[in-house]
This record gives sequence, C-alpha cells and structure tokens, in this order.
Amino acid sequence: MTGADRPAGPFVAFKRHVRAESVPGEAVFVWSDKDVTAVRGAGVETLASLLDGSRTLPQLLREAAAAMPVAEAGRLVRRLAEANLVGYRSDGRRAEDAGAEGRSAEAYWDRAGLEGAAAQERVRSTPVSLITVGDVDGDEAHAVCRAAGLDTVGADVDAPFALVLCEDYLHPRLRSLAALLRGRGRPWLLARPYGAEPWTGPVFTPPGHGEGSPAGSRPQGPPGHAPHGSPGHAPHDSPGHRPQGSPGHAPRDRAGQAPRDRAGQAPRDRAGQAPGGPAGQAPGGPAGARCLAPDADPGPCWTCLAHRLRAHRRAELEVERVLGLDGPVARPAPSLAAVRTLGLHSAALEASKWLAGLRVPEQRAVCVLDSLTLRSTHHPVTRRPQCPDCGDPGLVAARTRRPVVLVSRPKAAGGGSNDRALSAEAMLDRHAHLVGPLTGIVTGIRPVAGLPEGLYAYDSGHNLALRAHSPAGVRRVLRARSGGKGATAVEARASALCEAVERYCAARQGDEPTVRDTWAGLGAAAVHPNDCQLFHDRQYAVRDRWNAVHGPFHQVARPFDTSAPTDWTPLWSLTGRTRRLLPTSTLYFETSPGGAPDGLWADSNGNAAGSSPEDAVVQGFLELVERDAVAVWWYNRLRVPALDLDAFDAPWLAGLREAFGRAGRTLAALDLTTDLGVPAVAAVSMPEGDGQPDFVCGFGAHLDPRLALRRAVTEAAQLLPAPQPMPGGTLLSQPQLLADQGEPARGPGAWPAHRRREDLLADVEDITALVARHGMELLVLDQTRPDVGIPVVKVVVPGLRPFYARFAPGRLYDVPVRTGHRSRPTAFEELNPVPLPV
Repeated sequence: MTGADRPAGPFVAFKRHVRAESVPGEAVFVWSDKDVTAVRGAGVETLASLLDGSRTLPQLLREAAAAMPVAEAGRLVRRLAEANLVGYRSDGRRAEDAGAEGRSAEAYWDRAGLEGAAAQERVRSTPVSLITVGDVDGDEAHAVCRAAGLDTVGADVDAPFALVLCEDYLHPRLRSLAALLRGRGRPWLLARPYGAEPWTGPVFTPPGHGEGSPAGSRPQGPPGHAPHGSPGHAPHDSPGHRPQGSPGHAPRDRAGQAPRDRAGQAPRDRAGQAPGGPAGQAPGGPAGARCLAPDADPGPCWTCLAHRLRAHRRAELEVERVLGLDGPVARPAPSLAAVRTLGLHSAALEASKWLAGLRVPEQRAVCVLDSLTLRSTHHPVTRRPQCPDCGDPGLVAARTRRPVVLVSRPKAAGGGSNDRALSAEAMLDRHAHLVGPLTGIVTGIRPVAGLPEGLYAYDSGHNLALRAHSPAGVRRVLRARSGGKGATAVEARASALCEAVERYCAARQGDEPTVRDTWAGLGAAAVHPNDCQLFHDRQYAVRDRWNAVHGPFHQVARPFDTSAPTDWTPLWSLTGRTRRLLPTSTLYFETSPGGAPDGLWADSNGNAAGSSPEDAVVQGFLELVERDAVAVWWYNRLRVPALDLDAFDAPWLAGLREAFGRAGRTLAALDLTTDLGVPAVAAVSMPEGDGQPDFVCGFGAHLDPRLALRRAVTEAAQLLPAPQPMPGGTLLSQPQLLADQGEPARGPGAWPAHRRREDLLADVEDITALVARHGMELLVLDQTRPDVGIPVVKVVVPGLRPFYARFAPGRLYDVPVRTGHRSRPTAFEELNPVPLPV
C-alpha cells in the first residue's frame, strides 16, 4: 500500500512495548520487558498477522471476516486492548519504519497506556518554561532537560507548562511565583534536584485546567468499536476519556475463557507472578494510569503544600526567629554529581510524563529518592478546602461562629472503645492518611524507647503547645513531644494520633474568626482571661523573677490590659445557649514571632480530638476535671485515700502491674475526686528499695471510675522513661504522693452514682447539668480543620483550675474545705512551692 493509498487512520496494532510471535496451532506469545503472555485461540492467530499498524479497525475487521464473525473479531480486539496489548496509532507506520530512538520512546508511552507516537510528539513539541529558584545551576538544568527531549525555554517565556527547580520547597520566592503561574493558568512541576534525597513533584494545576491533557492531545481509547472523528481522537465509547476496560485481566479466547498455555497455566515471570504485574495493573502499564477531562478537580496548590511543610518545621522556624532570619536556614546539600544529574533527570522525566498525557495519583505527591538506598517514597499532597489561594478561606471562621449543635451518638460496642463513638482500631484505619513525615498532619507514630515490656506509649511529633522566647526555650521546644498511651499498642497509637491532631488544629493559622475590641467595649459577652488562667496578683508582682527560673508551662503571663484592643474569638456556651468571647491568644497556640501582642498565651487545657464532636466535648471536659483535681491535690499537698487495685479486677491492669514490677517500680493509685463527683485518679510509681528516690505521676478522669484508673495508670507508664527527681531528695516535702492510711482503700463501688450511658449526647447533657449546678459555665470552641476531618474542640469552664502553678482565689482554696480535707483554706504562703512536673 502506497502513502497515497493509505487511509487516514487511526490505525490499530500491537502496542510498541510488546512483541508478538505466533506458534501455529499453539498460541500467540506476547513479550513485554517484564513478562510473556500466551494468548490462545485460532482467532487470535488470525488477528496477530493483521495487527501490524497498517490497518484501520474497519479494515482489520473486514480482512478477519474470512476466519471469524466480525462481532467476535471486534470483541477479541477490545479484550486485547483492555489488557494493554493493542491500541490505536495516529499514523500507519510499521514498527520498523521508526528509528531506534523513536521506537524506544514510543514503546515507553505505549507501555504507560498512551498512544506512543502522539505522546512522544506532545513531549517534543510543547515548550516548557524552565525556572530556577535559589542556588540551582540553570545551564546544567537546561542541558539535562534538552538531552531528555524537552523543549525548554527561558523563565520569562509564558510556556504551556513550567518546570520549577528550587533549593528549598519553602523558598520565599515560590509564593509569588506560584501566584504568577496560577494567574496565567499554567500547570507546573516543582522539584528540588539537589541534596542526598532529591524531591520531585507534585504537579500543580490551576483552576479550570484540572488534570486535562495538553491542548490538542485528547488521549486515545482502546479499539473495539469503529472509531469516530478525526485521527487522534478516541472513539466515543466514553466521550473525552480513554476507557480503562479491565486492567490486569488477560484477554479471553473464543470460548470466553482466559487464555492459557498448554499446561493450563498462564506463563509467569521470574518472580512467579502472572503476566501483567501487580494486581489491578494492566500488563506492562501502570496501575491507575488515566487522562482526565480539563474540568476535573485541580488538586492542591503550592500554598497547601507549604502549609504542611511549615507545620513540620515549627522548631526550625523558632530557631530562625531567634536568629533574626527572614527565611529558611540555608541547609547543607550533601550530594554528588551523579545525584544532581539523577535529580534533574527525575524532574525531566516527570515533566515528560505530564506533557505526554499520563495522569496518575502520584503526580499529586512529592517523590523523595534516597540516593544511598535508591528507595523512593511518595508523600501525597492534600488540597486544603480552607486554603486562601485555592479554597474558601472563610470556612473555619464560618464554622466557628455557628452555635455548637450536638446530636445523638451511640457509643461503639465492645470494651475497646473506652466509651467513644469509634474503637481505637477504627480511628487508626479511618485516619491513617493523616500520618506522613513530609505532608501528613502527623510526622509519624513511633514507640517510645525505654519502656518495659507490656507498657505502651507512642511519640507523635513536636508539641505545638510550647513556645520559645530564647535559645534555651528553643532547646526545650526541640525536646518536647506529643504522644499517647494506652493499655494496648493500638490504644496508644490512636491516642498519639489524636493528641498530635489536637495540637495541630489548635495552632493559630490566620483564618480563625476574631473581633477586635477592648474587654470593656464587648460587655457581658466577654470573659476576662484571668477567669481561666487564674494568676494571683502576688504572682504578677514577682513575675520576672519567677519566669527566670521556671519552665515554659509555669510561666506567669503579663497582667491583662482591659482598656487595650485585642483579638477575641467566639465560643458557644452549652449552659447558657449563647455566644461568649475570650482573647484569641488564649484559645490558639500562637505561631507568629514573639507571641501575641497582648502578652497572653494558650495552653492545651481542655483541648481534645475525638471520634465525633460529642466525644471530643466529653474528652475535653474530662481533662479539665482531671487537671482541676490534680491542682487541688498537689498545691494543697492533700493526703487522699488509695484505690484498691485488687478490687479493679481487669486483665489490662494485671498486665501493667506486672510490667511495673519487672521495671523494679511500685504502682499505687490515689483518689483525687473533688466536689464535682467525677472520678479522678493519680497513679504514682516510685522505685522499689532504698535507691535514689524519684517518682512518676499519671492522671485520669472519667465518668466511669475504671476508665479513670486506666487513663492514670497508662499515663504513668508513658512517663516511666523520664522519672522526676524527688524534691529535696525525700518524700517529706511532698507527702501527697502517699495515700492517707487513715482512710480505707476504695474500689469501683465508691462511686455509686455512676451509671453508664449508651449515647455520648447523654454524657454531654449530664456534664452540662453538672457544670450548671456548680454555678459555672461550659464553653466549647470548635477547632476542627476542614483538611483534617477529626473533630477537635477546646472546652473551657472558667473557674476550673489548670494544673500549672496558678494561685488566684477560687477552687484551689475552697474545694479542700468543701470535701473535708481541710478545716480552713490553705494560705497562699503554705501552697506547695514546687510546681507540678509536666
């Protein structure tokens, strides 16, 4: 057939990444670079000789009609296409007509599920704007990209696609560059080619562009129906999309059975896998390869990625602030020439795949290549619905301003739920995507080192509740961690996840609702911050001397200026069914340099993440009860009754007691319950024998005394690797660590009023009524972030004590008298001078 006689196409043929050889009467064997597939049946043998790329589908069907019905031939061709063995070509060249380099490139794109010649043409002909940011060698980058087949142009050219090479993904220039490319509607790939671990990706796609293919390059679909439209367009089986068929399934013979070799088994590669690679993957092609329409979800933007990266560099940002730097510290870039070239080629390859029309989920991830091991990891980048650049920045403010509406929420069945709406296993399964060292909310969940066998505690990253004002403070921030504990490993991991998420959501991010005014100007809706912080006037008087010798948890804030304008954030009162206001700086961890201008700060008291909003409210309130009880006990140095651990008969407790014993430590529990009547427990552990005295205290409160004990004991286990030295070297100064021997030890029956509810909403209603009966107010701030999904709240009850050294008048002095532990309030001078170790 001459060029003049050749039809316009598209043409149907075996893909260029496979080679077919027919053994008459046996099978057609199809080789790829990784396996071989035996396709059996007389019809396949007939088609194999016709699938050389010189025929359109109608021509092929007509020529095959002598050996089989046209419908059967069409179905067989389609099944071969679904297995990524057959596809369309936009021209009628035979494989041998292309040069060696062209054949190799076209075969690569065919293997990826694209139409090889058209994909290669898109890569070759689409200009790419190459932009370097920071210390990146532009000449070297251009040379590598052009050698890879990219048509790179200067940074000043508005090309259809941009490749941005940087030395740091948080380089200050990237913000304006991302805005420029977004404004132009240009997709762009970000990469850091230098260092021992080059980074590549993601591809950022602006609104309206989505994941669509480059202009004029609609992807090709598999044959099986007569093609429609002009050459290079897919048949209208699914308009605008390349039908995926059944990836990973071998084509079927005329009897409808999967083709097999003579022994009835599919040929296998060296690893013993069936042809086609991993489950769900088309033979020789990637899983999930696709081309989407231009109006598809555009995905995350650079600001979404930068937000997550900054959260993981929180300690570094503190160092930069203390050093007075305007941007990231210039990091060492350990590398070799071969690694730099590898990083540049990786970026060029990803750009080529995008231009060719390949669309896979990994293009929305940062790929990190460890040059020492040659292992790569993908870190998905999540679009933040509240992102100021690609989302709705008003989402958080709108949610926070709304009244908190709680609904019926049955508790999970089984003892492993700890009275929550989901079990620990379900929480971990549902939110596993939040964990990741680069782009996750939580960098990782790792076992705490140094724990005896049978004790479970996990670390989950930096504690965002801490702030640094000096180099010494930076060191403390670097050491401080978030974490979780539990009676089992699963419980501890879920606890660690929730604490890290809780701290992340409570960090100020700039989109929280605020009202700028003075305390006097807001009227009755405003709550004075010291009604919650509870510093004594005498503490303010010696503030500077105190702060110089005490750690960050026990610092004394500046006195609040009621006449100065400050930012206030609304909370919802569950007791009063109305809106109240507190200074924003007391509700969110400040992330700006130097702290909040009003001199106030937030702590984690009452912050909670839960399996539901109702669960989070209950957990936040229980933490307030726990810390109020601890403050009353510790600073008054009260001797309280012990708990009878034998009466709390539970397998988890027996196992933990044995673990403490193996570690050479005692374990006792003290009843800290206050006038609120909610069970509160301290678990105290000291070394056995006459060695150097130290102690560990864990605390817990819960409506169920068994769960209060469980929380206290598991927290004590979590803290075992870091016991506290005994103040003064003797128990004489801290008698509260020993039980009152004049009182009988208490079992779970000491709280007869406890009645387990089956619904978390009923618990919230009971809590609300309890707070109202004691003349206090239950306030809730919804701190849930749209990009996280785990409900997070901050619960505030003005008047309940934090367990920090804060000595304002109130419950700290009144409760011991009310409960009969003291005949008169403890004088300020008689309070425990040793702050609770936290």
